[in-house]
Amino acid sequence: MKKKILVLMLVLLAVIAHSEVIDRIIAKVGNDIILESDLTKQIMQMKSAGVIDDEISNEDILDQMIEFKLIIQKAKELDYVVDKNQISEMANKRLAEIESQFKSETEFLAELKKSGMNKFDLLDYFEEMFEEQSLREQVVRYEIESKIDISEDEIQQYYQDNIIDLPLRKPSYKLGMIVSQIIPSTKTREERYSQLEDILERINRGEDFAELAKDYSDCPSSASGGDLGYFGRGEMVKEFENTAFSMKPGEVSDIVETQFGYHIIKLQDIKENKVRASHILKDLTPTKKDSLAMKKVMMNVLQRYKDGEDFGELALNYSDDKESSLNDGIIGIYPHGEYPPLYKEYYEKLEPGQVSDVVQIQDMFYIFANLEDVPQGVYQLEEIRDKIKDMARAEKRQNYYNKWIEDLKKEIYVEITY
Repeated sequence: MKKKILVLMLVLLAVIAHSEVIDRIIAKVGNDIILESDLTKQIMQMKSAGVIDDEISNEDILDQMIEFKLIIQKAKELDYVVDKNQISEMANKRLAEIESQFKSETEFLAELKKSGMNKFDLLDYFEEMFEEQSLREQVVRYEIESKIDISEDEIQQYYQDNIIDLPLRKPSYKLGMIVSQIIPSTKTREERYSQLEDILERINRGEDFAELAKDYSDCPSSASGGDLGYFGRGEMVKEFENTAFSMKPGEVSDIVETQFGYHIIKLQDIKENKVRASHILKDLTPTKKDSLAMKKVMMNVLQRYKDGEDFGELALNYSDDKESSLNDGIIGIYPHGEYPPLYKEYYEKLEPGQVSDVVQIQDMFYIFANLEDVPQGVYQLEEIRDKIKDMARAEKRQNYYNKWIEDLKKEIYVEITY
């Protein structure tokens, strides 16, 4: 089917290429003209792409072609440019895709020849098409899209104006969650720091840095005496990098804290814009005691909820998920039978009003709750805010675009004789 459409398109292009004598001008746009054969070609292209139906008239298509001419002229006036190499690459790729629909290159060339064309004619056509497409996309992005912003009032207004046309919410569940990350306790942090203080004292007494790294560092680099090799700025975390680049070769740092734990750094060498350093790390991985202590806190939170405390208040005070904790612990409203994929196995077991036990998933403890059954009805704005914002933005963008085109028609001469 694709091949038949392609052949028809090639024949049409060939007919257009040889029809200048009987062709006629149907529109003038600034210094450009649109021929009847251009319109015919555009209709054929839209049919071959499956983007045309009976409701779209030839006049509608001509209006679109005029808009494209206006945009391209404006793009050139504003000095937008295209990447010729990228355009050429895209055109050659499209040509190759079309050729692949034939059994052989010989068959493809023969079909082109029947239409009075060759590969270069088709390649030129694609390059022109992609160049115009790139210019249109740029001018629309920078002259229209970048200037569209949606305020809270506009979101509210769009919701009120279109609420009657919005689909009804299906019967749903309001799902909640309290989550707490297992982190090292103050005691654990103090113990790791103290261990590194002892190691630093041994270094200062003259013990070998590399041997101590092999024996005590929690980093895989311990196998090579803590050697990290040469690195430049931007390759290490900020705290580590700032210390290393402030040192002299042979110097040993005080204890440095990063997101990975506590470090002692020894600068080995400086070469141009890079340094070579070794380190001894004591990481801040939570202990089993830390995990048990956090679980005890979450068990207490769960019991307090069962005893009647408000889920939202507990989420605000104990949940590490910032977004849901500020929304009464609610992660969303989901139609019956639909759940967040990551937590489906936990939520699907809960009836409205039920809550899970404390669940550990990797380094996090969770309490999952089916807070209530939400009947079918009109969506509240907060449930579909992002969707409403997108719809309001799309409408505003279209209105802005229409006005922008009308202004261009006043600026650039347009005459239709179709």
